[in-house]
Amino acid sequence: MEYISKNRKKYYLRCNLVFVTKHRKNLFKNNDIDFKIKDLFYEISKNKDFEIETIESDNNHIHLLVSYPPNISISSIVRSFKQNSTYWIWKSFETYLAKVYFREKTFFSDGYFVSSVGELDEDAVKKYIKKQKDRC
Repeated sequence: MEYISKNRKKYYLRCNLVFVTKHRKNLFKNNDIDFKIKDLFYEISKNKDFEIETIESDNNHIHLLVSYPPNISISSIVRSFKQNSTYWIWKSFETYLAKVYFREKTFFSDGYFVSSVGELDEDAVKKYIKKQKDRC
């Protein structure tokens, strides 16, 4: 684990994100869409201040491990990924997606899953915090 130091900040923030296709359509079975969405996600992250550490998809959802600075909210990361990728995936596969979604220009469901990821487990953090009282 390497902490990132920038502008008087030192941090190590990562989250696990999961996006599901609208109506759980098995769109990632189509390898062209699978490869394209991953490429789009990498392009989006290159133009932003967050980084994809790992990405993989299943039939109807995609998992990401994202590293990000403390000044960026997770909701803004989600918005960037979902809005931009939906626009570009429709430009690339409009004929196919129009049949799947009946011309509703959507790709992902409205919700998402997120969990924080750290190097320490919860018990270790709790023990550390409790020990701080003893130091005073």
